[in-house]
Amino acid sequence: FWTTVLAAAAAVFGYFIISSQGVLHMGDLGISPIIAASAIGIIGMFGAGGRLFTGFFGDRFDPRYFLAGGLALEVVSMIMVIYVDSTVMVYAFAVVLGAGNGMAIVASPALVANYYGAKNYAGLIAIHALVVILVGSTGPVVASRVFEAVNSYTPVFITFAAVAIIPVIMTLFMRPPVPKLVQSLD
Repeated sequence: FWTTVLAAAAAVFGYFIISSQGVLHMGDLGISPIIAASAIGIIGMFGAGGRLFTGFFGDRFDPRYFLAGGLALEVVSMIMVIYVDSTVMVYAFAVVLGAGNGMAIVASPALVANYYGAKNYAGLIAIHALVVILVGSTGPVVASRVFEAVNSYTPVFITFAAVAIIPVIMTLFMRPPVPKLVQSLD
């Protein structure tokens, strides 16, 4: 459960940084504000595509692969955004981030449902969402503090990418929980 929460929190953390400060970062790299802002919109559009893709295939394949894959795409996008220097690169970054985030957002609750069933789903997904939003909402604060200290978002993106690899690997090795056997008192 906590691996799923960690992976979803990482996905939201990175997404919130880009959605709040991506235009500023890309502007620092010489990208026009119109191109940078339109890329943020494209992230949402491709996020919807990632959600549809995962929703369609998530019932046919283990959603942990979509969670790990989506978060891995976000890691790649964080490295890409460090080096964006053209309109094509900006839009490529936006497509990768959007698709990855969309995949992770759908796969994470699907894993909770698959592993723990309907009986406990509402309570678990409430805890899941609370932790994910609390952790994710710290992303913009952390990014702005780092930027103020070093005048660059690059350390934020590199650190995020390095840390987010951990839940990618953990998710790939997750196995469904094994229920404890209840012994009869006969």
